[in-house]
Amino acid sequence: MKLAKKNMIKDFIINIFASGIVTVVLQVVLYPYFGQKLSIEVYGVLLTTMGIVNVIASSLGNSLNNLRLLKNNDYKTKGDFNLLLKYSTIISALISLSLALFVLKYNIYISITLAILVGLSLIRQYLVVIYRLNLDFVGLLINNLIICIGYIVGMFISLRINNWAIAFLLGELFGTLHCAKKSKLFKEPWQKTEQFKETCKSYFHLIVSILFGQSMLYMDRFIILPFLGSEMVSIYMVSSYAGKTLGIIAIPISSVLLSYYTKKSFVFTKKKLYLIFLITMGISFLSLIAIQIVCPYILPILYPTIYKKSVQYLLLANIGSILNISSNILQPAIMKISKTKYQVYIQMVFIGTFILCSIILLHKFELYAICCSVIIANIIKILFMMIIGHISLSKKDRS
Repeated sequence: MKLAKKNMIKDFIINIFASGIVTVVLQVVLYPYFGQKLSIEVYGVLLTTMGIVNVIASSLGNSLNNLRLLKNNDYKTKGDFNLLLKYSTIISALISLSLALFVLKYNIYISITLAILVGLSLIRQYLVVIYRLNLDFVGLLINNLIICIGYIVGMFISLRINNWAIAFLLGELFGTLHCAKKSKLFKEPWQKTEQFKETCKSYFHLIVSILFGQSMLYMDRFIILPFLGSEMVSIYMVSSYAGKTLGIIAIPISSVLLSYYTKKSFVFTKKKLYLIFLITMGISFLSLIAIQIVCPYILPILYPTIYKKSVQYLLLANIGSILNISSNILQPAIMKISKTKYQVYIQMVFIGTFILCSIILLHKFELYAICCSVIIANIIKILFMMIIGHISLSKKDRS
């Protein structure tokens, strides 16, 4: 038991470090670089575009990743997953191309780049499941290092060819090629099995759940851009910078948790659920204090032209981001102990609360309305998740 706990702690550290490398390159190098090189309005559009890219790629790619992890032990005959990956990649690329051309009004050159970026990101997010299945987080670390190299190379190329999306595309390309070379997932049969229908049903539930979750992660940008303008997108992004950076680091924590929760030897109890909740909230509170102390020193360096306009929103924006992190860390536990359909209900309550609060508050309070809406929506989401977790475990205790 002690050895298992030591291995889990080691995996946490390696996985956080792996994600931390990508986070540092994105949040400290890539985004600030474009923030200084582009106008505040163009940068706001860039942030919104990358929000859309991440929502589409994660909704399909990360859902397929989690589905493979959850159902891997149920498959005696391999199949289904490569077909789902192919269909998902084609659909995501077409949706991305359409949005880039007709909604965001990019030229065909950047639009095609964005469509390829989404496709590659989706494929990579599925392929890295091999590291989670094997608990090979060192392999994941190496893959992320290669992604970072791609980002840096792309950064130097992007503005020279007047296409900022190339920076992100090269990162995903490097990561996908490396992962495809190391993984045998592509060699599995491209065929349906008798479980295809049930797997598709579960995939749909996860897609809807993660789509809501990812949309909520970037919903602030999607609402701010049309109602308050691209400049306000940039201001809000800087004010929530520290909290959202921690949010990116929290993703691998959720991945490790789900990887361990799905092992046959792990048995969930109410006591464990409540303990996870208390630890999560305690760490979140300490994290909020830490980032409030650090922000005034870091943000003026990274975003010298935007920082002064964002100071007044710092506290509220970071509270919302930290609460979102807490809900994302709790989510793997709820995924393990409850039916996948409840993930959809949780996200529907979440996004419904946010949109309703935004509609009520936006006209009078503008950017403050977005900050408060994120806080309220996350509090309700966390409470709802704990209620579902409690009820699900109570049913299992009675059965």
